[in-house]
Amino acid sequence: MFERPELLAPVGSWEALVAAVENGADAVYLGGKLFSARQYANNFSDEEMKKALDYAHFRGVRVFVTVNTLMADRELEQCLEYLRFLYEAGVDAVIVQDLGLVRLGRKLLPGLELHASTQMTVHNLEGVRLLEDLGFNRVVLSREVTLENMRYIRENCRAELEVFVHGALCVSYSGQCLMSSLIGGRSGNRGRCAQPCRLKYNLVGEKGENLSGEDVGMHLLSPRDLNLVEHLPQLIEAGVKSFKVEGRMKRPEYVATVIRIYREALNRYFLARDYAVTAEDLKNLTQVFNRDFTTGYLYGNEGRNLMSFKRPNNRGLRLGRIEKFNPKTKEAEISLDDDLQVGDGLEVWVTQGGRQGVVVNSMAVQGRRVEGARAGERVAIQIPGKMRPGDRVFKTLDAGLMNRARSTFINVKEGRRVPVRAEVKVSLGQPLLITMTDEDGNKGEGRTGFLAEAARKRPLTEETVRGQVDRLGNTPFTLQEFSCTIEGELMVPVSEINEARRQAVEQLEEQRLSKYRPQPVDRNSWQQSWRQLEAESAEKVANQGPILTVVVSDLASVEAAAQKGAQVVYFGGESFRSKELIKPELVNKALTICRQYGAELVLSTPRILQDDELKAYLPWLTQVAEMPVGGLLIGNLGLLELARKKFNLALYGDYSINIFNRQSALALRKMGINRWTLSPELTLEQVGLMARLGGGEAIVHGSLTMMVSEYCAPGAILGRREREQACGKPCHKGRFGLKDRMNFVFPVETDQYCHMHVFNPKELCLIDELPVLADQGLAALRLELKRSDARYVSRVVKAYRQELDMIKKKGPRYQVPAGIREELEALSPAGFTKGHYYRGV
Repeated sequence: MFERPELLAPVGSWEALVAAVENGADAVYLGGKLFSARQYANNFSDEEMKKALDYAHFRGVRVFVTVNTLMADRELEQCLEYLRFLYEAGVDAVIVQDLGLVRLGRKLLPGLELHASTQMTVHNLEGVRLLEDLGFNRVVLSREVTLENMRYIRENCRAELEVFVHGALCVSYSGQCLMSSLIGGRSGNRGRCAQPCRLKYNLVGEKGENLSGEDVGMHLLSPRDLNLVEHLPQLIEAGVKSFKVEGRMKRPEYVATVIRIYREALNRYFLARDYAVTAEDLKNLTQVFNRDFTTGYLYGNEGRNLMSFKRPNNRGLRLGRIEKFNPKTKEAEISLDDDLQVGDGLEVWVTQGGRQGVVVNSMAVQGRRVEGARAGERVAIQIPGKMRPGDRVFKTLDAGLMNRARSTFINVKEGRRVPVRAEVKVSLGQPLLITMTDEDGNKGEGRTGFLAEAARKRPLTEETVRGQVDRLGNTPFTLQEFSCTIEGELMVPVSEINEARRQAVEQLEEQRLSKYRPQPVDRNSWQQSWRQLEAESAEKVANQGPILTVVVSDLASVEAAAQKGAQVVYFGGESFRSKELIKPELVNKALTICRQYGAELVLSTPRILQDDELKAYLPWLTQVAEMPVGGLLIGNLGLLELARKKFNLALYGDYSINIFNRQSALALRKMGINRWTLSPELTLEQVGLMARLGGGEAIVHGSLTMMVSEYCAPGAILGRREREQACGKPCHKGRFGLKDRMNFVFPVETDQYCHMHVFNPKELCLIDELPVLADQGLAALRLELKRSDARYVSRVVKAYRQELDMIKKKGPRYQVPAGIREELEALSPAGFTKGHYYRGV
């Protein structure tokens, strides 16, 4: 018998909470007003949070709170106070991303259950094992993990696994997207993603030619919505603990509908094992919101079938086509493929002018006004705009479905209740005693202040007592069993019985809730521990000045970087298809070159390595790690866990690990990382604060990776890749970019595992700020040149080496000549940016 999984619902408002609980959620996840990855949801104040916890816990529903953004140093104390509030209020777990917050939480609140957010980009077994060691009870896997790999991870780890089963998909690996951040300053890592992936793009070639084709559409980075309701048995049998529905920004009607359908589906599986999802359920899931549906990566890469190329928002349900349109009266006649009623919302995909939406206020069939029409009928309705016969019509809102959903969370009379057994005893001269017991054995007692007297007219009856005890309408309880012992003919006032019932209910409620509330944290020891941890992060380590490091991805660039003065060359990670495949013999040649010029070669590693990819990568890494390399630049948490166990090499952390505060850096240091690359979302001031710890490396120049995706636009569009159809490998024949509405072209590279890397067209350049950066105590300054050719690498490394040498000679007051930046900028067609060093996120 397989374990019954948890159905986990998204909650962005009080109505959504009621909708989730009343429609069968086992648990909900929600956010507070701060530190949540959905800052634009309504979210919950502290008082609302307490109320939400009581409401859910009364009904046996667990509550997880999202604290899943990266934290600045100045925010950590406030965030810890918030964690303490959540812990004492009785939350069942917090969902976190920030490694520094994890470190502090484990030390200050060891009883608080931690769940690893999907923002931590955990996508392989070794990553899960590392988080187990850090104290995580549960890991939310990356959406890109396949069913086969889920099963493999589950069979070899202790932590619970949580996976998304329904809702919106990110095109990038969560936690690895800087697109919204770098384009508009709204960071996904800080809960403010503006979803630029849902905008229009053209796939272009090296000369800027449009390669998308007219039949594809322009929303090249906009995935369909995930829908796994027909595949729940496979997930159950793979050992997944929690089925998560996405949608904290969605309306409560969406939550009610989706949770109800998934609850009923799970119940059918465990009741009969004759699993089937009804056509009506599939239709309702489509109606309530869809961008077309996909099974995501559950069974492998869907390629072009993963994407909603032609529109990035709700498609609704196809209703029919315009048969006739009167441009003067604006009356359209539609042949219905589905039922329609007054109050439904429609959208017409017009031939000219995009989309036209309308709410149906009235309609007619054969000239007769009607409230509803059936599939197969032809209706006439008013639609503003310019329609043409043949235009497609979609129903984007079904009034009946919405009303059914609302009935579960507005003015709920018979909602989700806790069954109780009530026992009443009364005898002459004694108070009437009511004992209520719930299904978990919790008890509440109430007794009358009035002592029972002999009845003169109407003696107390079991029916009368039951009628008063059963008045539980304003409570979360329902009377399931009742027993009553009345010794003799007695009288007790009804008001007294009601008061005893109220006492019993109140006591039972308190006992039910008490198990969720831990002992308050001792404030003195808390403050003492926090001051100690804060002092540890404030210790200053002296550096002799930053070394210059360079990331490259071809042999000629290794030589250019080493020859022009790079002290460390990172090489060997992603092999881009536009360059030569990095084989072990190439690394050996790179070592020889670096030794010749007095530079150190450090192996860089991929950001993304699913378990099957990791198995293929490990023999390569093992062979190369036996060479006299200077260490490993770690790209993901799974590789960190593996490298600690397997290799006796110096370890360095890449910026894909998202180091945003000093506590995160200390967490990495405890895990064996000698030097860590700081998040490119930090300001210059924040970098200076981080630099005091002594191991910080800051990126000062280059084209930053904006996203890493399992989906590949060139492969899907030009290579025609689908799950059952191999890619035509266009990446072997040219280089590509994604052109946005502002005519910026985002360079695209595909690595050896067919992951797509999208780069910022504007290159980061901080050569003007070198004197300030060099004086801050950083361990290293990095040039991110993995896309660049040897000529560009040579020019850039030479310029930075020259200016660093001048700063060392003349001191921090030295000013970089203006001509240096201008000379470099001439090599970058899209121009330069200073990133977040002066604006932050």
